[in-house]
Amino acid sequence: MIRRFAAAAAMLLLLTAASTHTEVYKWTDEDGKIHYSQTPPVGADTTSIELTTPPASAGRADERLKKQLEDFEQRRQARNTSRQNQAETKNTNKLRAENCTQAQANLAALERHRQVSLQEGDTYRKLPEEERRTKISEAQGHIREFCGKIAGMK
Repeated sequence: MIRRFAAAAAMLLLLTAASTHTEVYKWTDEDGKIHYSQTPPVGADTTSIELTTPPASAGRADERLKKQLEDFEQRRQARNTSRQNQAETKNTNKLRAENCTQAQANLAALERHRQVSLQEGDTYRKLPEEERRTKISEAQGHIREFCGKIAGMK
């Protein structure tokens, strides 16, 4: 789509710019072949075709158009990067909220019950009081980490 726009804009610039004219002659020989020349052949039935050539300043218009297209592409890439960053931030915030909820539930369970069982593989074992206090401290740390300020928010 950008290439079509660029081609159309370039064509418009070329057609509207001041230009010089060149005359070309067209004729058909005895074998039916069509020829073009800047000088008419002697004794042949010719058609005059007027060609316009772009002025010397047309290159500057092409440069401006190229610069505009480059600027457009940079803005498009910046928008895409911004959208991607927003999606990543949203996903991070969702994970933080889930981890916060889990840490709060873990802390509540550890504080509510004096005797806590921990599953290890297919078996359960009771946590000694010292280990339970360590797990409480870890859960509190997780709450500070995950339940704090949400990324991207002030």
